[in-house]
Amino acid sequence: MKISHQKRIAKMIKEKRTLLGLTQLELSEKSNLSIRSIQRIEKGEVNPRGHSIKQLSICLDIPLQELTKASIHPIGRIHFFKLLLSIGIIILPNLLFAAFLAQSNRFPETNFELIISSFIILSLEFFILLWIWYPKSMFDYKAL
Repeated sequence: MKISHQKRIAKMIKEKRTLLGLTQLELSEKSNLSIRSIQRIEKGEVNPRGHSIKQLSICLDIPLQELTKASIHPIGRIHFFKLLLSIGIIILPNLLFAAFLAQSNRFPETNFELIISSFIILSLEFFILLWIWYPKSMFDYKAL
């Protein structure tokens, strides 16, 4: 089970505070943060902002990189790949279809054929994007 960034920061801060023998009130006074902020950070209710992270890093003697590593939400390689793939899936078939239409003398003979073929291409793109971005369990009909 993955621990969220907020929970990881919360655990790190609470463990270090208790290790140093500080109460939440003492940490609040030492870091110039409100006691409510300390409580919410330690419960994992909020993702602390830059100023709070810096103050807690100084007061608890935790390297800033440790806390920021846990709090930054990078887009990740998998999401970046999915994003590039999605853009390609949207643009490439439409460009190919437009090129086919520009060079074809016999297709479409009617506007109806154009609408139906466009609908089929867009539907395929839509279902491929669903398959890429949503969990596979969404398509598990046994659970229904």
